[in-house]
Amino acid sequence: MPDLCWYGHCRHNQPLQENSLPMSLTTLVKIAARNIYRHRGTYLLTGIVIFFASIMFFLSASLVWYARIAWRDYASTTFLGRWHITALEGQDRDYSLPSMKFPKKSIPAAVTGQLDQRGIAWTKRIKLGAAVYNEQEGKFENFLATLIGIDFARELTLLDNLEIIQGKWDPARQDGVLIWHELAAALKKKPGDELTLFVKDIDGNAYPYTFTITGILGQKKSAGLEGKGVMLIFPLVYADYRFLAEKTGYEDSLMEIALWGNVDTQLAWLQKTAQDAGLQLFSAEQGFGVLYGMVDIIDFIGMILKAFVLIVLLVAGLNVNMMSYFDRQKELATILAIGAKPRWIVMLLCIELMLFATAVYLAALLAYWLLTLLLWSGFDLGELSTLFAGRLMYISLAPSSIAAGYGIIVCIVALSALYPLYLCTKTNPIEVFREESL
Repeated sequence: MPDLCWYGHCRHNQPLQENSLPMSLTTLVKIAARNIYRHRGTYLLTGIVIFFASIMFFLSASLVWYARIAWRDYASTTFLGRWHITALEGQDRDYSLPSMKFPKKSIPAAVTGQLDQRGIAWTKRIKLGAAVYNEQEGKFENFLATLIGIDFARELTLLDNLEIIQGKWDPARQDGVLIWHELAAALKKKPGDELTLFVKDIDGNAYPYTFTITGILGQKKSAGLEGKGVMLIFPLVYADYRFLAEKTGYEDSLMEIALWGNVDTQLAWLQKTAQDAGLQLFSAEQGFGVLYGMVDIIDFIGMILKAFVLIVLLVAGLNVNMMSYFDRQKELATILAIGAKPRWIVMLLCIELMLFATAVYLAALLAYWLLTLLLWSGFDLGELSTLFAGRLMYISLAPSSIAAGYGIIVCIVALSALYPLYLCTKTNPIEVFREESL
């Protein structure tokens, strides 16, 4: 006899209403758990696929999350603030491929006033694309430099991974600049040499400015990007903010501000403040399109892996559910024959699937968490470590992946069961028993 009392009256001999359930939801869950155990061989196949699909989902989400954090930490300790608010539009914010034009608007004083009220540390910046003129050869270089006006005294203490590897910063020289070692090597420049840049002013007129290189900048910890690209990834020239603002006529306006410290807890407010003022809020790694592109590559690879695994789960789940339907056809026909409504059977099977998928997902979550503890010391990916800012790779659990992964797994499992559930509603007990007798 099947586990359910599906006939017209329950065990207390009380008549059932047309739309009522034959028993409580708690009892249905208990019966579903017993059915899972009775058909554990069939469910084992589905469980294996769900388990590995969940692990793959956690892993791919972890890779993207870790890559984003690694590049954000690298960029925010070497070049930029952890977050930036800029008046530049679209990709004009990019530090690798800078724009030579000034923004149409500026950051209002109300925004900086609110930052002060909330205790958020910030510094002002000017960022412009500059054409590099080679005086010896009498021609322009085939790339633009990124000319950045900053408050040297403050920012050089905030950028922990940035260091002056040659020369020094001379506050007495307003026309003095520090340039990134990659750019210095491309131009064959050293401290004491002059650097001529054509820069547009606020009116759009381009003028040549000759700077004196007082120092060459490098990094304490490398991200492993040297010699990997076909273009200069960091064509950076740091100049004194006041000097650059005066020369370009931008003294009374504010183009960009770098935010320092851990402001992640106030991101929602920062995003709304920037949006209300018609400004952009972007993180450190987003300031370099090349760096953010690496995160996008990992995200794309992760999406392909997740899509492949979910398709496998969908196909395998459909096959297993079909096998389960044919295996339990006589049981289902018996339940229907003694008075059960098709929708009750569908509900029971749905509870079985959701209960089983949840249990397997929690088991996969526990196994993945134990894996993160086992690999707590990290491991070296060799050349692939460039994708993670040259760091050791750490397997971690991205918090956002837990709920998202569960929702996606449950949806795929439910989708794979739609056709078998439909067949359950069309089961004819007479036909099933006739075939059984044959």
